[in-house]
Amino acid sequence: MKKGSAVVLLVLFLLPIISGHSASAQNNWENVAVQEAKKQYPLGQVLFSQQIWSSKKEKKAVKQYKLMIRNGSEDIGVFVTIAYHPQTEKIQSITVLEE
Repeated sequence: MKKGSAVVLLVLFLLPIISGHSASAQNNWENVAVQEAKKQYPLGQVLFSQQIWSSKKEKKAVKQYKLMIRNGSEDIGVFVTIAYHPQTEKIQSITVLEE
C-alpha cells in the first residue's frame, strides 16, 4: 500500500470520530442553555433551540442560543448566553433574557 493511500484511509477513519466529538460538545452547551431556561420556566416546553452566535478568545468563549418555549398558551422567545473558559470549559457566567 502506498503511503498516500494509508494517510487517506486514516483520515477517513478518524473524521467521523473527530466530527462526533465536536457535535457532542455543541449538544452539551445547548443542553446547558435549555436547563437554564427551564429554571425560569419549569413547566414550559422547549419547542425550538438554535445557536445564534459564538466567540472564542484565549481566556473566554461565549455562545448564545435562542429558545422558543411554550409556557401554558404563550410562546416565549428566550436568549441564553453562556460564557466559559475555552480550555477548562468552566462556566464563568450564564445570562437568560426574555425576548
